[in-house]
Amino acid sequence: MIEVKAQGHFCVIVAEGTLKCWGEGDSGKLGIGSTSDKTTPQTVNLGTGMTAKQVAVGEDHTCAILNDDTLKCWGEGSY
Repeated sequence: MIEVKAQGHFCVIVAEGTLKCWGEGDSGKLGIGSTSDKTTPQTVNLGTGMTAKQVAVGEDHTCAILNDDTLKCWGEGSY
């Protein structure tokens, strides 16, 4: 399990590359299609057949390297 955190939100890669995020949801930085805050880990939809190899979080965004070595980011786009 790999866990990373930034100001106000956390993300963790769990079994078989599933990515879960929680905390402050502003700017869509949790990757769950909402800007609501979440107090429990929420599964991020990375796309069909996609899993996370690495994850990085910033103040208002999150990025993950996927199992096909592509990069997917969400949240505030100005960073």
